[in-house]
Amino acid sequence: HLRYSSIPAYFSDGAERRSLGLQAGLESMRDLYERALPVRLTRPAVVVALLATKDWQRVTTTPYGLPFIETRVSPPILFIPAEAEGVAYVSLGARKSPIPKDDLDLYLDATGKSFREISREYVDATAFREFGHILMQAYGIAPRSRWFGEFLAGYFGYAFVAETMPDRKRVL
Repeated sequence: HLRYSSIPAYFSDGAERRSLGLQAGLESMRDLYERALPVRLTRPAVVVALLATKDWQRVTTTPYGLPFIETRVSPPILFIPAEAEGVAYVSLGARKSPIPKDDLDLYLDATGKSFREISREYVDATAFREFGHILMQAYGIAPRSRWFGEFLAGYFGYAFVAETMPDRKRVL
């Protein structure tokens, strides 16, 4: 399915509501940074692909569930898994056991969410980090090392979340 906006989104069956949230969040991030920095992004700056396993595997060889941005096309395509499975979710599951159980239970009780819901929020928030790569390019930042580029992209995403969705900062 395709939903048009200033940031179009392709989405698999059952993912329309999440695609709306991602589109709105990315539009808000774009607008925030266009106000804060001397930069104007092209329209559309990115296309979202919120895909289930079968759709993902038809269009990319990247392992399912690993959020990424394909910049070899114009506009770039931001891939986010529509299902709570795959590489990102396995990684998050591995991070669960080191968290002290009492701390995790307090956090889940305070938010009223399950670990699975928090994991989905985290995976969706990676869209903001990936969008940070587009902002870096538009602003003329060309890091000399890959790790520094990932750090800066993550900083763009985290700063946006901290500014506009402070309740999600702890998830990141």
